[in-house]
Amino acid sequence: LVLESDRGNTGQIIGLMSKLRHITGRLKIFSAAIWIEKFFQDHPGEKLAVGIHHQSVRESLVKLLAHRNPLEMSSEDPKEKDEIEQKFRGNSHNLLICSILSAGVGRNFQYCRNALVLERQWNRSKEDQFEQRFHRIIKDSEGRIRTHFTDADTVTAHYLQMKNTMDEYFDSLVHLKGIIEDSSDESVEEIPDGDRIVTGKQIGRASCRERV
Repeated sequence: LVLESDRGNTGQIIGLMSKLRHITGRLKIFSAAIWIEKFFQDHPGEKLAVGIHHQSVRESLVKLLAHRNPLEMSSEDPKEKDEIEQKFRGNSHNLLICSILSAGVGRNFQYCRNALVLERQWNRSKEDQFEQRFHRIIKDSEGRIRTHFTDADTVTAHYLQMKNTMDEYFDSLVHLKGIIEDSSDESVEEIPDGDRIVTGKQIGRASCRERV
């Protein structure tokens, strides 16, 4: 409940939180570049999609990683996004730096099983939408949908968080909202060991969230 007299203060607080989220994203750019370089050293031949929220964060990260010829996806029209998606599918590009909101709808990155979320969203559904771009239905040799997965089938979403920043607040906020959403959905089962969540409605690769 927000009283009319408090609406102005509430707006100012939300605006301040948004600014702090942007600052936190910029503070993580260099660390993200180092993490990405190590990822490719440890996983040669793998593809990686990096989810961001602010244009300035995307542009700075692209400059730092220019030697890797990264693809970008943000506010392009659907046809341009299709072309970027097809380029990422090919063998010439293994790094995509994209807007979580823009790439989280209508895109298919099933050929990529690794994502790095650099900037958090206000609610889990936006992050879930982004993660779902990487899931796919897996069939066995007889064409039946598989319900048991191996490590090779796993999609991993890495969340790069910075201590003592707005990241910690957003992590708690998103987690709390997720608990509230799940409490009204009987198909969701919480697995005790970590942040792995399996939903009865979802058929696709196993999914693992990892904080780094």
